[in-house]
Amino acid sequence: MQTRITDPAVTLTDYGLAIECAVVVVLLLRRQVTDDTLRLWLVVFFSAASAASLLGGTVHGFLRADSPRRAILWPATLISILVSGLAVSFVAARIQLGPEAQQVVRVLAIGLLAIMVLAVIFAKQSFAIAIAGYLPATLFLLYAFAATYERTRAGMVWWGIAGVSLSIVGAAVQRLGVKIHRVYLDHNALYHVLQGAGFWMIYKAVQFISTTLPSIGRTNAIAS
Repeated sequence: MQTRITDPAVTLTDYGLAIECAVVVVLLLRRQVTDDTLRLWLVVFFSAASAASLLGGTVHGFLRADSPRRAILWPATLISILVSGLAVSFVAARIQLGPEAQQVVRVLAIGLLAIMVLAVIFAKQSFAIAIAGYLPATLFLLYAFAATYERTRAGMVWWGIAGVSLSIVGAAVQRLGVKIHRVYLDHNALYHVLQGAGFWMIYKAVQFISTTLPSIGRTNAIAS
């Protein structure tokens, strides 16, 4: 492990994201909720995202490309992102679907996770694999928030719509290499900043849903 941080902006924003997600986990665990299952998968999501950010920041900041530790920590980073995607699928299904449809989504999400984990282990360990595994769940969550707002007109749900949209923009920024500053805010660091803002917005929406609905499903409504 190197003594000098090789990519400080990316490392620090990754660590900041890890801290934010850990704080959200604590907040979720401390709140009284009406749906323990929804909270469970939210905790899994933010815990996996925190782990991925901590691992990713360590890889970017302290490990050389030929480091044996990198060969372990980078796949672990990608797998943590994929696990967070699995949890997002479960969250979206819990918000929007009935029990039978939720079970179908779980089976499909677990199957996708298995395929993507195998790709990480045996194929090229590209960040694009994590995005490919995470994107369907993200779009599903966006749909779940939009459908929830459509049937309830609860303004707090807009935080979720905005947060997921911002996360998608952040992923596009990362893939397209958009940067504000070559050193202090490159495409990776900017992605982390946008993702951090998006995660907080998502938290505001889901904590409202999880503490307001007596149960989750298409036929329920949130009081405005």
